[in-house]
Parts: sequence; structure tokens; C-alpha cells
Amino acid sequence: MDGMPSLLLYRWLTMCFSSAAEPVCAALKVSSTLCPDITFNTTVTDAAATDKVIKDKISREGAGSAGADCFLSIRRTLCLTHYRKCDPAAGGKLVPVCTSVRKHAFTVCAKGGAFADSSVIDANLDGSAFGDDDNCIAVAVGTKAEDAKPANATSNATSAQAAAAASTPPLRACTIADMMATYEDHCAQRHTRTLILQKKPDVHCNDTDALDKTERTVLCPCSPANLRNYTSACSPDGKRTVITYQSDVEGQHCDRRLSVPAPVNVTCTPPADGAWAYRKSIHRDFGTLRWSMRTGCAPAYCFNGTEHDTALKQHDPNCTVSPADCKNWRLTDAGAHIESLSTNLTSFLEFEVSSLDTVEHPAVIFTFNVTTDAPIDVGLRAKLDGIERMPLVSNQTHIAGYEIALTPGHKHHLRWEWLGSGDQHGNASIHEVALRNAFAEINTRPSMPRRPAPSPALTPPASIATPAANHTDDAKHAPSPPPPPPPPPPLFLLTLSFHLYTHAYAI
Repeated sequence: MDGMPSLLLYRWLTMCFSSAAEPVCAALKVSSTLCPDITFNTTVTDAAATDKVIKDKISREGAGSAGADCFLSIRRTLCLTHYRKCDPAAGGKLVPVCTSVRKHAFTVCAKGGAFADSSVIDANLDGSAFGDDDNCIAVAVGTKAEDAKPANATSNATSAQAAAAASTPPLRACTIADMMATYEDHCAQRHTRTLILQKKPDVHCNDTDALDKTERTVLCPCSPANLRNYTSACSPDGKRTVITYQSDVEGQHCDRRLSVPAPVNVTCTPPADGAWAYRKSIHRDFGTLRWSMRTGCAPAYCFNGTEHDTALKQHDPNCTVSPADCKNWRLTDAGAHIESLSTNLTSFLEFEVSSLDTVEHPAVIFTFNVTTDAPIDVGLRAKLDGIERMPLVSNQTHIAGYEIALTPGHKHHLRWEWLGSGDQHGNASIHEVALRNAFAEINTRPSMPRRPAPSPALTPPASIATPAANHTDDAKHAPSPPPPPPPPPPLFLLTLSFHLYTHAYAI
């Protein structure tokens, strides 16, 4: 009887550690909701608990943020470590995972700022599950779970994969157009967030220039509580336009074009026939508008600095660009539009606006939209007197309203700048402009300069002061100046005329 327990123990151990001991490498009993394609045999039975931990972590970050990307990378790595290949020939030993998979998780999480803490990653990725040898189910750095292969794949399959890889042409280098913008969102803690480039999901290229390391600090959206409306006067056809925008005064530390509804038209009672009180308050007809608008182009640095600095740079030979080399704004009866980017040049559209010193809250309110394939250094911005008042906008798919406040009693120079390096694609439009308690400089003499001529030392070259192409025929639209009064007739003619008139009246 004393030998019976020993015999039973021997049989149990033989059963457990035999190469044919299927229970040691039984299939996963609990389904994995976050790793549904992991089908390797394993001894792990806590899949549901693991899924819950990962899901809780991901839920703390918004989709598309750097933090979410970090957690997704950790999730993939956890899938490989918790549900990795079980080797029955080794007595049910779990095959270790490549250390390159863990390094990839560190790389992704390092872009998330606060998520780059190695101790946080170590707490989630058990180092004992990783090995340096080739006995690994991951075939490459960053391999997705569904692409992972068992470590004991046949040598024939390995040879076939190597042959296929050898016949595959090398990937092209990634360009800025292959990247998309993602955000590390910390708007709950501060008013800025980080824009990070990430390769588009359907793009296959080699990021040799480390474009995914490019980042820029941008502002968070403004509070909806600061939204304002500008409503136009009722037009003769019974329509009002309502432009929604964020207050310039109350939105200095937020991105005022985000979360702004598109303009809408509402019906109204039109003014009576012949009513003189109607005055167009929202302007769309840039093609016939008699404002002294100018368009042209120059290198970007020619517009950096104050308005005085810009005037001085206009004498720089490098700031002299032939109008034929510029892609100018098109001024139409439905707004101002530009469809392409000049090579390393900034295309501008500008005009001057003033207000009386007795008015309150003068402002320029305009609607615009922008689309580009480069989310970092290409887009539309607005400057007032050389100071940036609308930061660079690369993508604004729907039309949004924007306010630029003016100083009462001052004359301002407003300029929209369309920036690009020439190898990107995009388009921008200014759809409507409203002047609240302000007025624009009128171009009453198209043959003369469209802005008051500065001192001789600051006279801009003709290339950078080219009038808008659509305004070259403004003479058709502007009223002709009244003819000069005729000179007074000689005294004897006046006497003769009076004599004839009195003589005829007497007859």
C-alpha cells in the first residue's frame, strides 16, 4: 500500500509532462473578446480578466489619441504574451515572445508623453514572457496579433516566406501626404494638445525621415458657452444669414474654429418695395466688390514680423515675385478661392478696414474652409497688422465662422495667407465677409495703387503689390467721375443771351 501513492504520482506526472499530454496544452477555454484571432493552444484561463484590464485602460483615452495608440500596442503585446504558443514537447512550456515586440510597445507609448513612463509599461508587460532567441511567435516588430505565427512552423513555410520577402520590391519612402494627424489630448488638464503625425492605415511606405516624430502644439477647442451669432439684415428675397463664431475677446486661449456650426439661412419678412433702409451686411460677391483688395505671392519669410518689418522686406529682391509665377486667389461672385499651392511661396489676399472711434466692438467676421493633405506646415492663416490672429489651419472641412476684433478709430490691414511648399495639394475658400461697425477702403480709382502709397523708402515693388486679377476691369463697375464744369462764358455773351431772351419774351 505504501507504494500505491508513489505509483499514482508517477502516472500523473507522466500524463502531464508527456509530449502527448493534450490537457497540458489544451485550447483556450475562455473566449478573448479583444484578441479573437488568437487560436494558439495555451494554458491560460483568465482571458476574460485580462480583457477587462486592457479595456479599462483603453477607455480612459479617446480614440485616435496617442494614449489610445499606446494602450492598443500594449493590448497586442498582452495578446501575444498571455495567449502565446504552448509547446507540448517541452512539457507544456509556453513559448516566449520576441523582445522586439516589447520594444515596439515602448516606441509607440513614447509618443504619448505621459505614457512614456517605462515603469507603467513594465507593470503591464511581464518581462518573463519575452525571450531573445528566435523561438518566437512574432515575425516582425509591431506585428499584429492576427499576423503572428506559431514558433514551430515548418522550415518549408519559413523558406517560402523568405522567398516571398526577397521577391517583394522595397517600400518607397513615406511623404507628408502619407501621414494623418492624431492628437495627444490633454484638454481636460490644460488648454493645449499635441498634434502628432501617424501613417494612414491604408498606406504602405517606409518612414525613413521619421515623420511620425513630427509634432506640434495646438490649442484645444473653445467652450460652446462663448459661441456668438451674427445675423444679416433681411434681404429683398426674404433671407437672413446667421454666422456662428467664437468670441475673439473671450477665446484667446483656444482654437476658435473648432466645434463651430456652419452658417445657416433663415426666412424673414423682406423689406417693402423701394425701401431704402436695406443694406447688404454680408458680402459674397468678391468679383464685383469695390474694396481695395490685393492678391499676390512671396516667400513666407517676407510676411514674418510686424507690418513695418513686412514693408521693409518688400525691398528684398527675394521678395520680388513675378505675377506670372504666383497662384493668386480667384475673386468671384461666390467668394474668394485658391486651389493649389505655389512652390515655397505664400499666396495672400488682403484689404484695409477701418472704424470710427465712437463705435463699439468693431470686427471682421468671415466664413472659410480648408482642406490639405499635409497637416503640419500647410494651410490658411489670417493676420491683422502683421500679427497672427487665426493660427495656421490645415483641415477645416465644413464652413466655419471666425471673428477678428478691431480697435475703434483705427485703420487695420487684414491679410489671409495660404502657405505651402508646392508638393502638397489643397484648397481654401473665403466664402463670406461681414464688417460689424466697420468699413473697408473703397477702390474708387482702379488705375491707382490699392493702398495709400507709403514713403518713398517703403514703396513696395509692383510684383508684390499686384492688383487682384478679377479687379482689373473695375472701371466697368465704378461710376465715372463727373465731368468738370465748363468755363464761364465771356461777359459779352452773357449780355447777348440776356438781350435775346428778353426780346423773345416781349414778342
